[in-house]
Amino acid sequence: MPHYVVSRLREVLDHKLGLALSRARVLIIGIAYKKNVSDMRESPSVRLMSLLQEAGATVAFHDPHVPSIPRMREYPQFMGKTSLDQQDIRAADFDAVLIATDHDVVDYAALEALNIPIIDTRNAMHKRGLSMLNVTKADQPRACRRRNRRQAASVIRAGLRISSVSVRL
Repeated sequence: MPHYVVSRLREVLDHKLGLALSRARVLIIGIAYKKNVSDMRESPSVRLMSLLQEAGATVAFHDPHVPSIPRMREYPQFMGKTSLDQQDIRAADFDAVLIATDHDVVDYAALEALNIPIIDTRNAMHKRGLSMLNVTKADQPRACRRRNRRQAASVIRAGLRISSVSVRL
């Protein structure tokens, strides 16, 4: 999923701004594993940050629950990186906003007012009734969700067949 989100961000930057991801300044909203917590373990947001930096983008983050990134085995390069305060976020400093975790205390209306592209992986803007003019949804495509459910169901059925065969022996 992180690769899909990065590809959507790349498309938006290219089509709306004519800007390559390698020259972009991206703000990630929410670095915690899930909303309204400070737990960073296995957070996909950190993987997104890593992929964006590998592509050459400049990345910052805002997370009201994570003031700074703790030591992480997989991503030691991010240890100590600090969260921006919401009042310090200005449109002139970023080319795009990527909503990765939709904390309730984030001021999404202020993000909308920045008037820069927003890539929303959590449907946070729509849930709050905000304008979708600059928003691109980056949730998993519907066809992929159906395929994943079918694959999971076939694995479960295969497991049941295997267990029923072993019982007969």
